[in-house]
Amino acid sequence: MLSLQSGLSARFPSENVAVTLYPPSALTVEFRSHPASEQERKQLALQAAEFVRDHYAEYARLQVVDVSFDSVANTGPFSVARSRVVYRFARRSLGEPSQPLPSS
Repeated sequence: MLSLQSGLSARFPSENVAVTLYPPSALTVEFRSHPASEQERKQLALQAAEFVRDHYAEYARLQVVDVSFDSVANTGPFSVARSRVVYRFARRSLGEPSQPLPSS
């Protein structure tokens, strides 16, 4: 999971990328305070979901890939996150990886 997060951060330059898996059939990529416009977010979300498809070894076990763009405000020792936009991609709509992934 950490290598997927690192790969996403490198592919989509951002220090604030988080990846979570819950439940085991749903993976979420979260971009925090990303400056992309609404149109750019739509394209970026699809590209991030395709990156997951092509680089996550457990992709075949997923049913959905969600990509969210959250705004994060720091107030003293606390961070408050508000989800702005969430794009959901069903595994069947993303298709199979461009190259077979090794099994884990």
